[in-house]
Amino acid sequence: MRNIDFSLVVSGFSLQQINELEVTMLNALSYHVKVSTREYAKYYFLLRSMLLRYNMDRKVYSTMNFLNNMNLFKGT
Repeated sequence: MRNIDFSLVVSGFSLQQINELEVTMLNALSYHVKVSTREYAKYYFLLRSMLLRYNMDRKVYSTMNFLNNMNLFKGT
């Protein structure tokens, strides 16, 4: 989701405010925003199992299917 989309969905925040919040957060994190493959996989499979547990997989899983390509995890 881009900042412009987020500002349209969340009422009360302008695009400028969203951009300022993003910069503030990036500065607070010293721009260390890399997610390791291990961490990504951990939360991906956790969320996937939650979808299955609550029978939401048919609604959402088809949109997440592209993530099943394990080639994403090679070389990182």
